[in-house]
Amino acid sequence: MEKFLGLYAPFIVLIGSIFVAFWIGPKDRAVSREQKE
Repeated sequence: MEKFLGLYAPFIVLIGSIFVAFWIGPKDRAVSREQKE
């Protein structure tokens, strides 16, 4: 189990941060667009 976590933890963190960036990014842009208009 520890080996599994050590092997896959970096990938999980990387995929998680990409997922969060894609999930939150568009919302942030939509909000800033609404504020400009």
